[in-house]
Amino acid sequence: MISREDFIIAQEIKDEYLCGICYQLAINAVECQKCETLFCNQCSLDWKKKNDICPNKCEKPFDLKQAHRMIRSEILKIKCYCKYTKFGCQEQLILDQILQHLQKCQFIPVKCCEQCEWEGQAKELENHQEKCNFILHITCKQCKQKVLKEQKETHNCFETLINLVINLQTEISEVKKSSQIKINDLELKLEQQSQLQTSIIKQSQILFEQQQQQINNISNIKSDKPPESIIVNSLNKSSYQQQQQQQQQQQQQQQQQFQKPPVLQKQIPIFKTCGKLGDISKDKMCKQKHLLRFWLTPGIEASRQTCSNCLKNQICRYVCETCSDYYCLICAPPENMCRGKSLPSYCPTGHRMEFRKGTNYVCDVCGQSGSDMPNSKTQCCQNCDFDICQNCQEQMIKNKECVIF
Repeated sequence: MISREDFIIAQEIKDEYLCGICYQLAINAVECQKCETLFCNQCSLDWKKKNDICPNKCEKPFDLKQAHRMIRSEILKIKCYCKYTKFGCQEQLILDQILQHLQKCQFIPVKCCEQCEWEGQAKELENHQEKCNFILHITCKQCKQKVLKEQKETHNCFETLINLVINLQTEISEVKKSSQIKINDLELKLEQQSQLQTSIIKQSQILFEQQQQQINNISNIKSDKPPESIIVNSLNKSSYQQQQQQQQQQQQQQQQQFQKPPVLQKQIPIFKTCGKLGDISKDKMCKQKHLLRFWLTPGIEASRQTCSNCLKNQICRYVCETCSDYYCLICAPPENMCRGKSLPSYCPTGHRMEFRKGTNYVCDVCGQSGSDMPNSKTQCCQNCDFDICQNCQEQMIKNKECVIF
């Protein structure tokens, strides 16, 4: 982030770009959500630690948001010099370029090394280090590799780069070998698990065949008994059938133990993937007494849901995160838009609204298209993607009871 110490202003500053606390150019500008006054980001943070109220005495709390992008763009176009002007840097910049310039400015004060006491500017450092006795290596201007001073005259860029490529190839081959070893270990573990699973299945099949053989032996013994035992067997027939059913149930349970349970995919509510949610409402609650949140910029198609109160399929802009329920603005009208003497001028989240131009919109309260209401004085909020027609505005004024649930 830009700091005030990084630059020197080179032109006059308009009053609308000044911070409302320090009365200097607003750095990393933010603005009050209620009065839209500009402040430096750091000034606003320091102010909020002492007073949670806007310097212009707006209603509490002192809520801030990032300044409008047009204002931030104009501030970043202001002409300035870098902080090293006193050392000779005369390059004129705009504020948006200052951080990039400071990384390569040739007039930055630098030191040679810990052993050397030389101090100078960045543009002089390279020439000094070629002569400095404490610096053993220098950087070749052609191949950008470090070279011993003694080898400067005999240095061959082509050979140096070839050696660099060979070293890189050696490192790559070592990485391939180590990764192949890990892959082989994983394949071995996978094969062991597969063999274990196969052995378990075979054991279960053997157990099943043994039980089936026992059942067949019992049936054969019963058929070989003398005639006088037939009456007894007929009485115990039901018990044999029950025993056989129990054995079949046990076999089914054993087979089910080796089957993987189906993976259930949890459906994600659409308000978590489309648009975003505003602050928690202070007075709107769902049927389970959870506080609702206003749904920002959902789009017309996504916002058409079934209202959990009136059970109608229409535009719903309030949601309950806990219950994943939706509520329309007819069942949950915003407090700041009701019981007024004039048409509402703020959206449900507190942004100032403006009159909508054209008919390419849909009212977020009644769901009517703008083409069906060409003469309606519709108001809109660009931040929340919120529209309300003239008829719904008048109904909001007449509404005397805003808490529905």
